[in-house]
Amino acid sequence: MIQAKRNIIITSVLLILIVTEATAQKQGQALIDSLQSELAKAKEDTIKVKLLNQLGRASMYMGEYQKSIEYCTRALPLAEKTKFKKGTGFAYLVMTISATNMGNFSDALKYGNASLSICLELNDKELLGAIYIDISNVYQQIGNYPEALKMLLAALKLNEET
Repeated sequence: MIQAKRNIIITSVLLILIVTEATAQKQGQALIDSLQSELAKAKEDTIKVKLLNQLGRASMYMGEYQKSIEYCTRALPLAEKTKFKKGTGFAYLVMTISATNMGNFSDALKYGNASLSICLELNDKELLGAIYIDISNVYQQIGNYPEALKMLLAALKLNEET
């Protein structure tokens, strides 16, 4: 049990180091302002889905988790309309992280499982690895270490296959 907790913590730290990246060399509020400016000009297409998801992600990094979920929720119907499944999967992934950080673990699992289903359907290994780890983090937070470990092992197996 102690070994499982240690493995989860190590993997979580590594993921944070890998996933944290600067988007277009802008950070924080400057990035959000820039994305909002672009969003105002965007047509109802996949570019707008990407902008909404980027705003959700940037808001998440700023600790504005409710705003993050709101942006990604706005992306969902447009992603559905444009048949942009990767955009849907990414929106749910960001919502998973934000809900987890808000302590809303039931919603986090709901979003995570929605993203997982889409990522499996698309066989999108990059998003799939991320969502396995994010779902693992939810299970870790609620003390379900066997499920957390199961998700981490799935991510590890996926990594070994690529």
